[in-house]
Amino acid sequence: MSEASGLHDDAATAPATTVEEYDAFLSELMSTRPDLIPTTPRFASLQMGDRVSMLKRSFVDLYLLRLIFRSMASENRLMFSDSILLTSDECLSLGWNDDVIRSSLSLVDQFKKLNIDKNEFAVLYVPNLINRQQVLVAQNNLIACLQHYNNCRFRGDRNRPGRIIMRLVSIRSTSSGILKQFVKCTLEGHVQMDDLVIEMMS
Repeated sequence: MSEASGLHDDAATAPATTVEEYDAFLSELMSTRPDLIPTTPRFASLQMGDRVSMLKRSFVDLYLLRLIFRSMASENRLMFSDSILLTSDECLSLGWNDDVIRSSLSLVDQFKKLNIDKNEFAVLYVPNLINRQQVLVAQNNLIACLQHYNNCRFRGDRNRPGRIIMRLVSIRSTSSGILKQFVKCTLEGHVQMDDLVIEMMS
């Protein structure tokens, strides 16, 4: 997860002061990064239809994971970027849903307690796959990598991989709320989605 590098840095941050600054960030956020997932081991070996399905199913989850990693360096704030660090009240004033805010902050606390590092990751379940067996093989290999990494780095804590993977339920639920928020901001004219994002959401 190369994108996670640097998310724990104690860089100087400043809260967003205008709605325009926040809206500009959301527009940038919704410009997808197609280079993030294809570097995942065995991803390129999957059938094209399965790769598309996995990308569509997980792109908001990835945004949420990046938000969580960045926010772990702060207290009771969501760190959307190096220059946008918001309290829950500031998020509310900018139109975010209270449930999404509380769920996101709760996930930040959970990841802090687990002390998740940039090399740990979880495997997403994706419905409507063309070759489910091939995807399961790739998932099992990734889980094996996670278990091996934890066995080497966190000796004596055999349950750690399970606790990490269990966070997927909360991540998926919260990312659904974030997706609704993106749609709401788009309908209100605050965020411009590019064609690739629209395709991801279809």
